[in-house]
Amino acid sequence: MQQYIGKKPYQSALDASIRDGQLLVGLPEAFRMIHVMERPADFILTFHTHSWYHINYICSGSVCVSAEGKTTTVRAGQVFIMPPIAHQITTQTGYEQIGVDILVTEDARNISKMVQETFSDQAVVLTIPPINRDFRELYEMIRSTTPLDNLMLINLAESIVYHCLAEMRKPEQNQSFRRQFINLFKQIDPFRISLGEIAAALNLSKTHLERLTSREFGCGVMEYCNRIKISHICILLQTSSKSIGQLAEELNFYDESHFCVFFRRYMGTTPGQYRREFLSKYVKLKTQQASDATEF
Repeated sequence: MQQYIGKKPYQSALDASIRDGQLLVGLPEAFRMIHVMERPADFILTFHTHSWYHINYICSGSVCVSAEGKTTTVRAGQVFIMPPIAHQITTQTGYEQIGVDILVTEDARNISKMVQETFSDQAVVLTIPPINRDFRELYEMIRSTTPLDNLMLINLAESIVYHCLAEMRKPEQNQSFRRQFINLFKQIDPFRISLGEIAAALNLSKTHLERLTSREFGCGVMEYCNRIKISHICILLQTSSKSIGQLAEELNFYDESHFCVFFRRYMGTTPGQYRREFLSKYVKLKTQQASDATEF
């Protein structure tokens, strides 16, 4: 039996199957912590929240991340970005990761601002280029605390953040959202849908949806919706004989007055005036076409 003289060597309170290392000192602005850790099979971290963004690269294994009623499996080579919202983490296989915490603050390089603008309050899973170090090496680096190892870890953490931001800004990412957004409006009734319903249909938070729509279309979601409404109303005024009151009711406006205020805001005239002017131009055009046909 092994004997100790004096105090026993220090033993971590963590289970022996868990390796866990944190870098907290000497980090650049906006970085709260760099975390290299592993968790065993059947590990559960119940619902919790925090005031910073987690950006976690999975080195091996897989983890299930639950937030806002949705559960996503994140596998080796993928990153999950968790904003300051309630979430739960579970794993059946166990996993290893390097994680980066980004504070919600101001910093000279605007890292926090870019993270907030890009991910808002929406949990996101991305696939980025693989890091060139395995978990064992990362763990030894974070435990050594030498200046060179710390510098290499900071460089690696920054590259993970950079690749996540770059991935979200890829043209195909934007085009994918653009297509989904436009296709959704081909299927819905713009007069009977709310911002929350549109966000739910696209599986996005309202804040993140507004940010994407503004970036892609130059306006907010409901402003985009209103432009579609105006286009539809103009066609109805040109082709339908229904009264302004009937159209207001069918199109889900409070009353005829509300309908007229909405129309004037975009067209600079009332629905009745627009209809009369269109019919006048239409009659003149038909008369001119008939006259031209007679000359031939």
